[in-house]
Amino acid sequence: MSWADEDDIRTLDIRRGDVYRLQPGSVFYIESNLEQEREKLRIYAIFSNTEDDSYFEPVIGAYTSISDLILGFDRKVLQSAFKRAVLLLGY
Repeated sequence: MSWADEDDIRTLDIRRGDVYRLQPGSVFYIESNLEQEREKLRIYAIFSNTEDDSYFEPVIGAYTSISDLILGFDRKVLQSAFKRAVLLLGY
């Protein structure tokens, strides 16, 4: 996982079961590594903390549906990942 923190880009390896909390407004991305004996990267949920009384008002929030989640992915990536035609995914 990599994220922007002040003027730096920070990176760390994540493992099964890891849970991370980032500062409000953080920009981050997650990618699978290229190890031969790796497990598939699976992200089950991304949550925003709506009970936080901080000054930060997010422009966008965590996804509210699967269709919202997949909108950011390239069509070929989705087709390969789900082994389905893109039209069946509602994209």
